[in-house]
Amino acid sequence: MMKTSNILGNENRVMRNANLLFLIRITLYVLLICFLFFIGTASALLTSDGIDPLDMEGGSRPLAMGGAFVGLADDLYSLAYNPGGLAWTKGLALDLRDINNYSLMQSSPTGNGDAVGFIFTTKKLTGLSVGTTEVSFGTNTLSLVYGTKFSLLPILANLSFAKQTGVGISIKTILGSNYSQTGQSDLSAVGWDMDLGFLYKANEWSRLGLSLQNILPQNMLGGGIAKWSNGVNEEIPANYKLGYSAKLIGDDDALNYDYTKGLIISGQLGSSSLRTTYGLGAELGWSKKFFFRIGYGNSALNYGLGWRLEDGGIDFAYYKEAVTNQQRAEFSFVYFPGKWILVQKLEEIKKPVLILGDALQTVSIADNAETYDEKIDVSGKVKSEVEVYINGARAYVDAAKTFKTWVPLKVGKNLIVVELRAQGEKKTWDYKVLRKAKIVVAEEEKIDQQIKAAVIPEVKARLIEEKKVIEQTKEKVEVLVTLGVVEVKPKEEFVLEDRITRGELATWIVKAAGFDLPEVKKDVYVDVPKDHVLAPYIKVVSNLELLEPFPDGTFRPEAFVSKKEGEEIFRNFGIEQ
Repeated sequence: MMKTSNILGNENRVMRNANLLFLIRITLYVLLICFLFFIGTASALLTSDGIDPLDMEGGSRPLAMGGAFVGLADDLYSLAYNPGGLAWTKGLALDLRDINNYSLMQSSPTGNGDAVGFIFTTKKLTGLSVGTTEVSFGTNTLSLVYGTKFSLLPILANLSFAKQTGVGISIKTILGSNYSQTGQSDLSAVGWDMDLGFLYKANEWSRLGLSLQNILPQNMLGGGIAKWSNGVNEEIPANYKLGYSAKLIGDDDALNYDYTKGLIISGQLGSSSLRTTYGLGAELGWSKKFFFRIGYGNSALNYGLGWRLEDGGIDFAYYKEAVTNQQRAEFSFVYFPGKWILVQKLEEIKKPVLILGDALQTVSIADNAETYDEKIDVSGKVKSEVEVYINGARAYVDAAKTFKTWVPLKVGKNLIVVELRAQGEKKTWDYKVLRKAKIVVAEEEKIDQQIKAAVIPEVKARLIEEKKVIEQTKEKVEVLVTLGVVEVKPKEEFVLEDRITRGELATWIVKAAGFDLPEVKKDVYVDVPKDHVLAPYIKVVSNLELLEPFPDGTFRPEAFVSKKEGEEIFRNFGIEQ
């Protein structure tokens, strides 16, 4: 029996917590709007060293792409670069440069269309110069992040724009820091600030992102400043970044479809009191496993490699660090757990027939269907937040959560793939459809006219019986045409009484079965020399013992196929007489 729990979560649980979740989200949105009105320009002493004490950006994949990740934000690194993309991500990552520079982050969907996550970062910058003195700075930071979509607000729930727009908030705090300068006492600092992020999916293959980092005005709610141990308070520098990305090649939401290759490009502009930045990046993938990344950021060329398994992978980046202007190497270990979501996975839903649980409620197509039509309609109904793809093409889902499209069919076997995507999960079901060839038989039209003209009941009854025999034979011929054994041009009349030669039949069988033509080095039969145009075809059917030679050792390619031979061919193709 199909479980009542489904891909979109336990409805009873959601109903019990609906009021609380609504109040929390409303409060967060009000705070976001208020903070936007209070964003100010940063000015702090840390700018003399070019240091942002709450800079948590990292990760081999974004760094290799020149840091141009604000407009992409398609994995858990959106935690650090643009929390507006968090609602569509999940996973765990460890980034490691050395024992003094590493970070740990996690993103987890809640099952309600939003997600929560955290980042813990340890950084140490050495070799900095301020005048004639040497400076080093180390810090431990923690960030708690929440991401959702505008469509989770009831007033915006039915707007397509809201469904494609993510918003996120990050609360960042300095757990501890150390500032050392030659000839002076060491200092430590604490403080906190906030980031806002927005990600808009302009269409299936392109995105636009905006990240507002360290946006709290000085001393607002006690944040926006670093409180040093010597009693000095310094404003944390704000940073604003605008980015864009496009998935040009790929099998999933790409501009150009390619199952084995992928290409993503990205770019962004940034401005702060520390520096003005820009970055460009590209990621090229093969077989969804191997990736080469290149980017231009911090006035240097960055690059990296990636290797993906089903649930995780390893990334490497060689990049230029902004503060020290030194080349660095970093490794990242990522894990994208398949079941890390608080709702039932699509993979747990059994293959649908008519009713498919709560993910795909109805579907019109059935497995092993047969039709004469040149196309087949595929329609059904899904739950909210579920996307439907038919043979790789996205099907439009209307406000009533129904979809309808059609798929062209070729004569013979066809495969229809129905794919559902939701909450970062996807599941496919395969349906086999046989399009039977429909032929026009000359004898059938002729006997219809004779039946219509018949006056004597006995004659009419005999003609009706003859028509039944013609229809039975026609069905068998249609099977052969469907299998490709017999070739009939579209709209061409097929004459059942016409006879075919043994050479023609040999050609049809070989072409239909897709056999490779062998090289003929010697005569096949005495009347089929090696240079005969049909020699390769006759050699194949003879080796398979589908057509036997005559007792005198000849094949006679121009001879007509006998009734016995025809019946044998029917049996070989599984057609009962």
